[in-house]
Amino acid sequence: MKVSIPRGTVAANGGGTGDELGDALAGPATLFDPARVPQVDVDAVVEPADIRAAVSPDASYRLVKAALDAAEESVDLYIYNVSADHMVALLADALARGVALRLMYDTHDTRGDERDKIESLEGAEVKVAPSTGRRDVFTVCHQKFAVIGRSSSRRRTGVTTRSSARARPASWSPRPTSRATSQRSSTSTGASAGTPPTSRRTSRRSSPRRSSNRMRSRRSTPRTSRDDTHTPRGDEMSSTEAAALRREELARRVAALPAEVQGWSDRARNELDMNAHFSQLEALGVFIGALVDRQQTLLDDLHADGGDEPFRTTAFDLVREIIKGQRVWDFFRDKLELRFSPDFKDVLWAADTVAWDCYRPVMDRAVQANIVPAAQVREPPLTYLTAEFSPATWVRGSRPNDGREYHLGQATLPIPVIEVPWDHLGNLWELVSLQHEVGHDLEADLKLRPQLLASLQDALETANTPDEHVQTWLAWEGEIFADLVGLQLGGPAFSLGLMHLLLLPTAQVTTYSAEDPHPTHWIRVLMNAAYIRTLVANNQQLEDAAGAIEATWTELYPDAPNLTAFKADFPAVFKGLMDSKLAALKNKTVRELMPFTAADDVRIRQAAGFLQTGNNAPGSQSMPPRHAVSAARLAAAAAVQADLNGGGGGGGDDLGTVLGKINERVVELIRDQAVPGLRAGETSNAHKEFVASFADRVEV
Repeated sequence: MKVSIPRGTVAANGGGTGDELGDALAGPATLFDPARVPQVDVDAVVEPADIRAAVSPDASYRLVKAALDAAEESVDLYIYNVSADHMVALLADALARGVALRLMYDTHDTRGDERDKIESLEGAEVKVAPSTGRRDVFTVCHQKFAVIGRSSSRRRTGVTTRSSARARPASWSPRPTSRATSQRSSTSTGASAGTPPTSRRTSRRSSPRRSSNRMRSRRSTPRTSRDDTHTPRGDEMSSTEAAALRREELARRVAALPAEVQGWSDRARNELDMNAHFSQLEALGVFIGALVDRQQTLLDDLHADGGDEPFRTTAFDLVREIIKGQRVWDFFRDKLELRFSPDFKDVLWAADTVAWDCYRPVMDRAVQANIVPAAQVREPPLTYLTAEFSPATWVRGSRPNDGREYHLGQATLPIPVIEVPWDHLGNLWELVSLQHEVGHDLEADLKLRPQLLASLQDALETANTPDEHVQTWLAWEGEIFADLVGLQLGGPAFSLGLMHLLLLPTAQVTTYSAEDPHPTHWIRVLMNAAYIRTLVANNQQLEDAAGAIEATWTELYPDAPNLTAFKADFPAVFKGLMDSKLAALKNKTVRELMPFTAADDVRIRQAAGFLQTGNNAPGSQSMPPRHAVSAARLAAAAAVQADLNGGGGGGGDDLGTVLGKINERVVELIRDQAVPGLRAGETSNAHKEFVASFADRVEV
């Protein structure tokens, strides 16, 4: 569920002319002495460079983590201030790997126990920045983090080089509006003209196995007792010796990926709820294994005595295969790694559980109805955090991109992933959006799109809908279907969450855009409210919920003359998408696969009371976990109403306290309602072959 909003101009932080050094020099001499400006010679960067920037607080953690993880020998770090334990832990991890750390911090913005945390880093060289008193040498820049890593391999050879430990965090750019074009930096490989160059990636993440391999590689090999005139010199190699070394290097690179994946799995088994990610990790293991098998085949064919040109050609093909595997794992590594952070571990588990509970029960009903064989039940979506306005899903078989480049090259996803804005974790009731996003995944995995389009068109034309309306509704089909699935999975709370997400400037709510696959917001919310009445026939509670959303929405946005006529099409839209029997569903309707009952509505409302007040907790496993976030959405709304009526947020506490408690209680409620045990996916050979087949779709 993406929301299109105009992109504004990003202004530099602070004021002045934009030349901060010039502004500072123009100030009173008593505040700034130009003679104290550090004179630093900076070599020009002539090699391919990749620069990533982050806006605090949403993205700085990922950028700094990627940079610190990439460091092999040393890190020089300037910290404006630090307070989060997980940031200090990153520095401690670097020290534990044997990385030399020099750290300088600014006393102007370091307070409380921050200094103690910094100085607790044993083995680090810590220095106070020369910006105390009236000396503004450093503070004029106002940077929060500045990280420099150095490549240990280049430094040992004595070659003058620039920093090569580059940060490569996961992208958090806006959703694309057109086909992405790769802008990835490359380095020459000696290939002929027209041959795609290999991607240059200097960023590495550490793992126990990789660290130990790197440690071993630095040990010197004892000299043999040969005459010095016959002692091998590394800078005098024959072509055969060079090929032999190259083969060994590539063999080590082939072994690195499965070792890292296995190390991550071992760590996850010890530190995470492996039941929650069993099927996803199994699928990734199969997928990575298929990629590594292809690498191993090429490695087996790589013979130093097989001729110069055949060797070079095979070695180049192998490098490309290694890049494919690393690119795929790199995409998932960032999303899985965050689950080890104490700050995000529990809430990401909750998000994964809600996504699982939206997906798996529907697929189980499809298996019971012989709609799909058990071997074709796929892994549920994996949630991850991103700096976006609204959530979005990348369905199985899609190509994730940020509008500039495809994250996996030509690869398509073997498991679906769902983006969740970082700030949603502070308001977990906003996770009702997962009910919509999983709707996209269900449509893709059940292969419903062609029949839904045909059914929708038939229903609209049968109702004598104007042709221009028919074409518009067909263009909106994917997002409309996901909304209606969200209502079936979560009840009226889903529409309440959608309405709050779409509280935007009037022009964005009422203006139709032919390029936007989402229904225009004004008609979309009213369509959601109308569908609530169909969840359970003749239910006064649901009738009241629908009426309340309509009243609020039309009070905020009274009219959209160009859209009003679309309201007459609602019944035909509901029939075409939710209440028509489809051959793909063995003559069942979509609604039959995901029923919402009056009892569900009652349980959600009762749970909302518990989340708001802490009283009358629901019994364990008495409701689906996906309904817990629906209850949280109702509880948050009720808390605001109570506060505006002069009674605080409820339970005798102020509004902020109540909302905080709702956020805490909903995680525990989800945990209490989740059925324990392994969330296993299909493990048949046929399913493994299906997952492995994605390896054939990966291109650099």
